[in-house]
Amino acid sequence: QPPKDYPLRVEPKVYLFGLTPGVTADATRAVLQGVVGHNPASIRNLSVGHSPAADPSEAQWYALVELAVDSLAEAVVRKLHGTSSAVSGQSKLKVGRVLPAVMAPGMMGMYAAAALAAQAANQVNVAAAQAQAPESIEDRTLLSGGSQRMSLMQKLMRQEEK
Repeated sequence: QPPKDYPLRVEPKVYLFGLTPGVTADATRAVLQGVVGHNPASIRNLSVGHSPAADPSEAQWYALVELAVDSLAEAVVRKLHGTSSAVSGQSKLKVGRVLPAVMAPGMMGMYAAAALAAQAANQVNVAAAQAQAPESIEDRTLLSGGSQRMSLMQKLMRQEEK
C-alpha cells in the first residue's frame, strides 16, 4: 500500500551549481532576493556547500534552497539558469529543481519497481496463455484493408480444398 502522500509531489526546492569557491550564504541569498523579492519568508532554507576534493581548489560549490512556494522555485530556475552572477564569477550557473529520489532520473523507487514486477508477471502469464492457444489464421493476419481480407479468404479457400 503506497503512503498517503503518494504520488510524491515536487517540493519548492532548487539547487545552484557552479558557485565561486568560498561564496557565503549571505551573498547567495542576496542574488536569490533579486529574483524572489526581499520578503524574508520567501526563502525558507539556504545552505551552501562543496563537493569533497583532495585539492580544495578543485571542489565544486553549490547551494540548496528551499522556497516558500512552487512558483518562486520556478522563477529562480527560469531567471538564474545559464546566467553569470556575483556568486558564480565568470562561469554560468546551473540551476534546477531538486527531485525526490524516486522521481530522479536513473533512480527507481520501490513503487516503480513493484509496478514493473507486476507488469513483467502479467507478460509472462499472457505469453503462457498464447503458447497454449492454437494459432489461427486470424491471429497471424491483420485485416485492416480490403486486399488483406481478400488474401485471407483465398487462404481459407485453399485450406478447404485440402
